[in-house]
Amino acid sequence: MRILHLSSDALPDPRVERAAWSARREGHKVYFAGEAINSFHLGSDPFERTFPLGWDARSRLHWPSAFRRVQRRFSDVVHIVQPDIIHAHNVISAKLASESGTAMVYDDHEYWSMWMKAELENWPSEFLSHPYKAKRSLTKLYAASLWTRWESEIIPVTPTITVCESTARAHEKNGGRAFVVPNMPTLAETKSIQPPQPKGAPLSTVMVGNEFSSPMRIRDSWGVLDVFANNSLGQLLVVGEPRSITCRNVRSTGFMDHLVMLRELTYHHIGLIPWKPHWFHEFCSPNKAYEYTHAGMIPVFPSTLLQLADSFKGFGYSFSNYDELQQILTALSEKLDTLQDSRVGVQEYARRNLHWELFEKRIFDAYTYAN
Repeated sequence: MRILHLSSDALPDPRVERAAWSARREGHKVYFAGEAINSFHLGSDPFERTFPLGWDARSRLHWPSAFRRVQRRFSDVVHIVQPDIIHAHNVISAKLASESGTAMVYDDHEYWSMWMKAELENWPSEFLSHPYKAKRSLTKLYAASLWTRWESEIIPVTPTITVCESTARAHEKNGGRAFVVPNMPTLAETKSIQPPQPKGAPLSTVMVGNEFSSPMRIRDSWGVLDVFANNSLGQLLVVGEPRSITCRNVRSTGFMDHLVMLRELTYHHIGLIPWKPHWFHEFCSPNKAYEYTHAGMIPVFPSTLLQLADSFKGFGYSFSNYDELQQILTALSEKLDTLQDSRVGVQEYARRNLHWELFEKRIFDAYTYAN
């Protein structure tokens, strides 16, 4: 089978690459069309061939001349590849793929319409408070309307791969057929991770991501800096944040290669997702949470991340506010002598139960359903 992965974003993208490697292992030929390829998250190239489509802000909004240019390039790619199926990785590319007449599946990395609703829920007051941002605000509002309409057109007629059960149930309620494939690492990513390294006092916590540079309100993490600055909870290491973080008890490393980062995690106790609880988290399945467990870290996350609460029963800790987060970290810092055994148990559980290969068959089930 010839599979064309289609996106309006650039690589690296772990979900795109994991799906491509799954198909390669089954003997299929995989291709990619999208934005520029900067690198590969998993370290090597799974694609037979890649094609830039020249996406930009205007073409993503279907401005006629810009979008026609992308359409022409995509039509050329389809002619060259002659795919048996298109695996579209966001609603923008899914809309483009739906016009090709080729069988397709829609991989919903984010629940787009709900994500836009979350990002725009305070739009009127923000618009009035910051009139100099009016053009940007109106563009975002237009995009939300456009992409939400596309989603409502695509999901009832296209098999959809989702990251969590909550999104799948929502899509099925809207007439779709959903297949859940959580954002878990592959066995190839985790096979070289060493056992969690012995670590004494003080408590050592890591958060992976660029939350402090991100404008997304659903990943608001600023409150965690006060938690560490105002309490004796050991050190927080921030990995992957381009902004320099200068705060008491907090240290940042900047970008770190993915596989190097996974090895680094084994030297720390706690894997933290410090997002301020938000209703949209019900539809999220962050990669890093599962990476933490494969490194033998104790995961701590907001209680609104329901997918994680279900995956980490028995060993994860969830918080409803930053006071609760402080209490959890305080309690963990007081039992460092038993934490090593817990870390080993977490890693063993992750290796058995929390890896991509356990769910990848659902991708091929979606392909079958599409045909």
